[in-house]
Amino acid sequence: MLFNNIKNFKLKIIISYHYFTKTLKMIIGIPDYENYLLHMKNKHPNIKPMNYEEFFKNRQISRYGSNGVVKCC
Repeated sequence: MLFNNIKNFKLKIIISYHYFTKTLKMIIGIPDYENYLLHMKNKHPNIKPMNYEEFFKNRQISRYGSNGVVKCC
């Protein structure tokens, strides 16, 4: 019985951590690579998806521009 409680507790911690990191990434503006892969699989199965590094760089360029400098005006 105690072992099951410990096992369930560890599982709850892992799940909580997963959702915490997803939420934190959304707050600071890091897009979700897992959702991107799912979208590509469902909507564009004939196109090879970007790897994580390509995806991250693409999202940064999309958000901040190609030189990485954010301008106010």
